Amino acid sequence: MTPQTMEQLRKIDVSEDTELKLEYFFYTNTADKAKLFAEEIKKLNYEVTDKQSAYDNSFIITGWTTKMKMEDKVVANWTKEMCELGYKFDCEFDGWGTSPNQ
Repeated sequence: MTPQTMEQLRKIDVSEDTELKLEYFFYTNTADKAKLFAEEIKKLNYEVTDKQSAYDNSFIITGWTTKMKMEDKVVANWTKEMCELGYKFDCEFDGWGTSPNQ
């Protein structure tokens, strides 16, 4: 989904030089995994919260990154890193979003 999201950002004049925070979402199946993963995310200096889903028995880890350039390559590499980090901690990376008005 990253290429499609980046395409939409370009349509609203978010250039490769623009720096934005990204909101990220991970899911896992136990509170312990969520807490452990949240601690790992904090090491990246990201804002992070973990809580139980209101809809099922899963746990959500979400927050905001530090600002990064909205270069296609930078965001694609970050997405890959988040997928790998989530896998390492048995947490599924469910994607990201952002707002151009930060």
